[in-house]
Amino acid sequence: MGRVETKRQNMTHAPSLSNKDTTERTPRRLFLKLLALLGSMLACQAPGLRTGDEPSTTTPSSTVAPSTPPPDTPTAQPTPENTPTSAVPLPHPLFIVDGHQDIAWNWLEFGRDPRQSALAGREEEENGLVELAMGDRTTGLPEYLTGRVGIVITSLFMMPAQRAYRNFKSQIFADSEEAYARGIEQIEAYQRLAADEPRYSLITNQQELESVVASWHTVDTQTHKVGLVLMMEGAASIRQPAEVHEWHERGVRSIILAWQATQYAGASGDAEGLTDLGRELLANMAELNMIVDISHLSRNAYLEVLDIYPGPIVASHSNPLTFANTDRGISDEAIRKVGERDGVVGIMLFNRFLNSEWTFDTPPGLVTIRTVVDAIDTVVQLTGSTAHVAIGSDFDGGFGAEAIPFGMNTVADLLMIGDALGADGYSTEDIEAIMNGNWLRVLRRSLP
Repeated sequence: MGRVETKRQNMTHAPSLSNKDTTERTPRRLFLKLLALLGSMLACQAPGLRTGDEPSTTTPSSTVAPSTPPPDTPTAQPTPENTPTSAVPLPHPLFIVDGHQDIAWNWLEFGRDPRQSALAGREEEENGLVELAMGDRTTGLPEYLTGRVGIVITSLFMMPAQRAYRNFKSQIFADSEEAYARGIEQIEAYQRLAADEPRYSLITNQQELESVVASWHTVDTQTHKVGLVLMMEGAASIRQPAEVHEWHERGVRSIILAWQATQYAGASGDAEGLTDLGRELLANMAELNMIVDISHLSRNAYLEVLDIYPGPIVASHSNPLTFANTDRGISDEAIRKVGERDGVVGIMLFNRFLNSEWTFDTPPGLVTIRTVVDAIDTVVQLTGSTAHVAIGSDFDGGFGAEAIPFGMNTVADLLMIGDALGADGYSTEDIEAIMNGNWLRVLRRSLP
C-alpha cells in the first residue's frame, strides 16, 4: 500500500457537466495546443520516465510518433509460460487496463479510425468540426502500443437525439429501436476492427483475456495486442430486460443502466433511482454474471444497485465527490461499498472531474498527475486497500488533450501515472494492481 495519510482537496460546488456534453470550446485552440505540447515535453524530461523506440505497427507510415516512447528493453524469446528468459526485468506496469473509452462512437460518429495515430489524426482534424466538438484527439493504436495499454473496456455509446452534437447525427437515437440499431452497428464495427487489424483482439471469454495478457508477458513488442472488452454505456439499446441475453451473446460484458435517464434507472442529475424494469434487468444480468457499472447513475440508483445486485460491480469512470463535486462524482459511502463488493473505481481523467473549479479558460497547472495520484489515494484510504482503484480515463469521451491533466498529451502518457505512484511511495505490486491487476481480477471473475 502507498501513503497512509488521507489526502483531500476542498473543491467548491460546481454545476453538473457531462463528459460527453462538453461544448464550452474557446477560440484559444492554438494556445491550448502549445500548452499541451509543452506539458508533454516537460514531463518527458522528468526522472523515471521511459525512453526507447516506437514499436512497429500496421498503421500507415504517415502516422506521427506517440508522445511517450516505449520501454527500451531488448527482445528475448519467451518461454512456454510467456515469461522472458532475459535477465532484464520487464517494465512496471507490465501493461495498462483502461476501464473506459468510447472507441466505436469516435470512429463511426467522428471518423476517428482507431488504427490511426492520435497525432496524425490531429493534423487531419485541425481547425475542423471534429476538433471543435471533441478537442484534440488522444487515442490511437500506436499510442496504445507505445503506452503499453493492453486492454480497453470500450463502450457501445450513442447520443440521445436531444443531446446530439451539432453537425454529428449518425450515432444518435430517438427511441429504443434506433438505440438497438446503433448498438448493433457499433458491435459490428468492433468485429471489423479485430478482423482487419491483428493488433486488436476482442475479449469475450477467459481464454481470449488470457491470450491478450500473455502477449504482454514478453519483451518482444511485436507480440503485444490491445484487447477490447465491450460494455454498454446506457441501456437504451435494450428494448426489454430479457433482451440482455442477446447482447451477452453478441459479446457485451458490462452495462451502465443509464447515461441519460432510461426506462431502467435515473442518471446523474435525476432524483429517480431504479425502476421495476431496472430491477428486472439486473436479475437477468445476474443470471449471466455480467458486470454492472454504476457510473452515470443517479445517487439513488447506484446505492440501490450496490445493495441488491449479487454480481460484480464497478464504477468504471467515476471520481470521488471530493474531486468531482458534481452529481457525476460518487459518494464516499458508494466507494466503500464498491470496495466491500471487491469491485473497482476507475479514476476518470477529465480535468473538470478532477477539480470542479477547472474550466477551459483555466490556466494550465491546476490539474496535474499529482491530482490523479491524490484521487487514487482517496479511494485507497476509503476502501483501506489498493485493490479497488484503477484507471478509467474516458479519453476522447467528449474532451481532448486540452482537458486532461497537465503534462499528458495522449493515451500513451497513462504510463506517467505509474511513475508518479512509484515516486509517491507505492510499491511495484500496488502499482501493478492499480494499473492492471484490479481490472483483471474483476474480468476474470465475470467473463465466461
